[in-house]
Amino acid sequence: MIHSHTVTCNNCALYLTARVLGLEDLDCSIFKQVLLRDHPVAKNEVLYKKGEPFRYLYLVHSGACASYANMASGTDQVMGYYLPGEIAGISDIGKPGYGHTTLALEKGSICRLDYLALESDIPAHEFLHVQKYLLQAAA
Repeated sequence: MIHSHTVTCNNCALYLTARVLGLEDLDCSIFKQVLLRDHPVAKNEVLYKKGEPFRYLYLVHSGACASYANMASGTDQVMGYYLPGEIAGISDIGKPGYGHTTLALEKGSICRLDYLALESDIPAHEFLHVQKYLLQAAA
């Protein structure tokens, strides 16, 4: 039996993160516009490919993902793993494109944050707080 869980905006990790950052004034509707929540992914489904224009951050909700790079020798090298609660694509903030290809290692779900839309939807001074937090999380 499959159980469906609905998470209200106030219980969403992104909303709670925004509150921690002092962005509690944000209208919850902004997150609804820029966040695709609990999206299913199949095993070996590619989230993004190296060289694609950067736009989204992928929060692993369930399952696991891996990033890899194609080496000059023609082999693929694993660059990192993402487990539930971790954010794929975060190391590409501020870059024109993704530096690696990332795929789902198993059936699971992700939340996809439209980072570029969020940047244009909230005031610049508040977005700087979000950027700083995410970049610290990536370090």
